[in-house]
Amino acid sequence: MLPALALDAPTERVAVNLLRHPEWQYDGFSLVFLFADVGPSLQLADWLDQRLAMQGRPLHRHEAKDSFVRHPEAAVDLLVNRLADLSAQPGGVWFAIQRHPGDVQWNRARTLFLARLNERRFLLERDLKRPLVLVLPAHFRAETRAMAPDIWHKRDLSEELRWLPDTAPTSVQVSMEPLATRAVEDGCLPAFAEWQRMASASAAEQAFLPTAWKDS
Repeated sequence: MLPALALDAPTERVAVNLLRHPEWQYDGFSLVFLFADVGPSLQLADWLDQRLAMQGRPLHRHEAKDSFVRHPEAAVDLLVNRLADLSAQPGGVWFAIQRHPGDVQWNRARTLFLARLNERRFLLERDLKRPLVLVLPAHFRAETRAMAPDIWHKRDLSEELRWLPDTAPTSVQVSMEPLATRAVEDGCLPAFAEWQRMASASAAEQAFLPTAWKDS
C-alpha cells in the first residue's frame, strides 16, 4: 500500500471538502470549481487520486496540453464527447486548465472554453453521472462568473487554493503533465514531486514551456 500523502492544513481543508463529492456523491452529477495555483492543485489531485483509488474509484484526470491555447473549443468537445464513457466508470472527473496563469493567450483560451462549456450546460447535467472538478487559475473566479453564469449558478462547491507565503517558490512556476501515480520515496506522487523539482530549479536549469503561437 502506498504511504499516505501529507498536506498542509489549508490544503487539507480544501481536500476534505472536495473529497466529499467523489466519495459521497459518486453516482450523480455535481460541479466543483477549484481556483488554484499550479503546484498546490497537482498536490491536491495526487492526494484525491490516492484516496479514491483505495476505494476503487480513481480520479479521471485531464490536464490541458499546449494545444489548448490554440483550440479551447476542442477541449470542450473532448469533455462533452466523453460524458457517457466517464459516467460508465467509477470515480470523479478532474478537468484542469490552470496552467500558465499569467499568460494572456492562455487566459483568453480559458474564457472561450468557459463560454462554450456554459452553452453545453444541459448536456453536462443530463449525461455526466459523476462529480466534475474544473480547475482554473487562482485569480480566475470573476472571469468564470462572467463567462459561465449558468454553470456557475449550478455549482455545488467552489474553493481557492494558493501557495502559502512561506512555501511559494521564488522562481518561475512551471507546470508538468501528470506522471505515473506511484509514490516516490518522500511520499509525494510524481506529478507534484516533478513540479517541485522544476519550480525550485535555478533559472539556468528550468525548462520553460512555450506559449506563444501564430496563425498558420
